[in-house]
Amino acid sequence: MQRIFPITGKSRAIHFLILIVLVAGTLFVCSPGSDEAIILFVSKDQSDTTSLNPTRLQTAAELARGQHLQNTGNSRTQVRHHFITYTGAEETGARLARAFIQDNPAVVALVGDINSTGTALLADIARELEVPHISFFATDESIAAGNPWSFSYRERLSHETDAIMDLIQNHVRLERPLLIVNDLQNLAPRWQAVAGALRETGRPEPDIIEVPRDRSDFTADIEQFTATRIDFDGIISFLTAAQTEHLLQQLSRAELAVPVLLSGIVFDYENLIELAVIDLDLYSFAFAHTLGLHEGCDTFLNEFARQYRLSMGFRRIDSLGPWVFDGVMMLHECLEAHPTRDGIRQALAGFADHRMVGHVSFDATGSLAERTFRLIRLENGGIVPLEDDL
Repeated sequence: MQRIFPITGKSRAIHFLILIVLVAGTLFVCSPGSDEAIILFVSKDQSDTTSLNPTRLQTAAELARGQHLQNTGNSRTQVRHHFITYTGAEETGARLARAFIQDNPAVVALVGDINSTGTALLADIARELEVPHISFFATDESIAAGNPWSFSYRERLSHETDAIMDLIQNHVRLERPLLIVNDLQNLAPRWQAVAGALRETGRPEPDIIEVPRDRSDFTADIEQFTATRIDFDGIISFLTAAQTEHLLQQLSRAELAVPVLLSGIVFDYENLIELAVIDLDLYSFAFAHTLGLHEGCDTFLNEFARQYRLSMGFRRIDSLGPWVFDGVMMLHECLEAHPTRDGIRQALAGFADHRMVGHVSFDATGSLAERTFRLIRLENGGIVPLEDDL
């Protein structure tokens, strides 16, 4: 895999800014006599949120397309990206995707949707029309299972559970952790999976404190589980990033001397650095590229982060960007080698490579075969990797 950003100097920024057009539509460059291939991206318009903003998908995808063009030069197959961003019910996006694919035989791959509901609809279309399909967002692992045309390019919820249990059993060695969770629907399967895994090890039934998703003052909760003498030797939090910071600051002020494991979400690099200055014994898991950013030794990753921040206009590097960039690059590489729908599908099924996010390959269900999470400890304002006990 070629991993260079060959443009240098100020022209680099200009080049990538030209590539990014943050509207639904089509971006491509064709040379005379070339064949055309289209990758179709479908995403529900949730631009009022931080983590599911379609702009991030489009930005990272176009950076990947630009990088692949520079790596390969003038290819016989010229690839364009077409973006459909819709509002309303997920059926709307599925209907638009079906119509576009049927009207454009050059579509060789389908990417989307933003959530599991929309992704399931697109996966059904991919199977029916025999178009390779990749999801970066859906957490429902049953979507790709049994569908040879659908692949999930994201960490699995089971891998999150494995990472937390790895920390509990092999590093922090907790026997009776207390779970602090909020009422968000997407967090429920995460903490429930960990609670179930704890029971399977023969540990006592964990105490669980559930709080509203908008709570920022945990004083009463801390007083509750300290005053009632709940028997616990550590805390596992399943909260939003903002809630986590408030909880940790208040735990620190209460001088509660127990380890705290952070789960529920995968924290961005800058989030982890901010949390690492809090005076607590903190543990979590992170993507491989998060540790790479912290170590600063991977020039390709560093340059991608710089270009992504520049294109997004943000200071932070979110966890979504590297996954989309890696996955879209993978699609382009498979298309370059096997420029048909079935050829791309077979190439994805047999894909195995070390990417920016870690080692990537797919199992028989179309989900990632290996855990890419790295176990970490947060201390003294830094991120310390722990040995993974897989």
